[in-house]
Amino acid sequence: MIAFLFLLCFLVCYGIVFKNNPDYLDITQTNAVKGVFIIIVFLNHARSYLTLSSNMFNNIYAFFFRVIGQMMVVMFLFYSGYGVGYQLQIKGKAYERVFIKKRIISTWFHFALAVAFYAIINIVLQRSYSSIKWIGCWFGWESIGNSNWFVFDILILYIITFVSIKISNSTNVNRSKERIQVYSITVMTLLLWLLLYLAKRPDRYWYNTLIAYPFGMWYCYNRKTIESVFAKKEVYCIVLLLSGIFFSLLTLVRNSIGENIAAILFSTIVIMITMKVHIGNRALNWLGIHLFPIFILQRIPMIILSDYEINPVLFVLVCFIITIVLTYLYEAVIKKADSFLKLS
Repeated sequence: MIAFLFLLCFLVCYGIVFKNNPDYLDITQTNAVKGVFIIIVFLNHARSYLTLSSNMFNNIYAFFFRVIGQMMVVMFLFYSGYGVGYQLQIKGKAYERVFIKKRIISTWFHFALAVAFYAIINIVLQRSYSSIKWIGCWFGWESIGNSNWFVFDILILYIITFVSIKISNSTNVNRSKERIQVYSITVMTLLLWLLLYLAKRPDRYWYNTLIAYPFGMWYCYNRKTIESVFAKKEVYCIVLLLSGIFFSLLTLVRNSIGENIAAILFSTIVIMITMKVHIGNRALNWLGIHLFPIFILQRIPMIILSDYEINPVLFVLVCFIITIVLTYLYEAVIKKADSFLKLS
């Protein structure tokens, strides 16, 4: 199984260019980074359906996932927060008017359609769930085999963003709208963290990376200032080194406060690396473009094939191929549905 990590390293290194990269937050580059992490998410999910033999290589493989933990989804949250902030900056009122449709309704509809696929699979496989799960699964609060918590979190974060936009538009405080949005989103995200902590306490993954979203928006609104500071080589090196040290120490901490701080540090490290490194792999870029269907559909083949005794390597390969096929089918349906419902 460790061969898949070497393959991932090869994909990252193939087409990589070490240079000052002013386009490190352009869509092509962020998609490539997201492509790296969706592979990690895929491998981690596949691992949960397998019983791996205990040997040195499989132990190293398991150790990698223990170390990275929930950081594998941090850049999804960071880039989402950054992307929303960027769109608000360049489009302003025009983006605000379509925010509910483009971000909230569209995301929920795409998720609900994927859940319908899982519902069909469960009916075919005669897998039963409680009424609460059948109701809650459509909003991400419960699961019928699908990944759910991340979509629930991002939907609530989008709702929080919309509320913050309304707050910034209605206030007369002598501060920029951007500051008010970031402050209000951060406060409401911390409140969300508290509520999820109380509701989902044993399962820290529900709330231990939330802060990466407002951090992404904060970075967007302060990008020029940050880049001017990091333009000084000594400052860049010191910040990167300290971020790496403190992040390494926080990997030993198993509580949501430490993990949210680690999420900020991890996204900082990735951002700083991509400032100096251009990832030019087309395959990773493609995976990043099709992130959502790959993320939400990958458990379908895993659920089906987990009932059979299959070699772990073959299991991963077959699941990946089926996921890509499902992605094409899903996006064909989504394209027509979005056009019919005028969500595109």
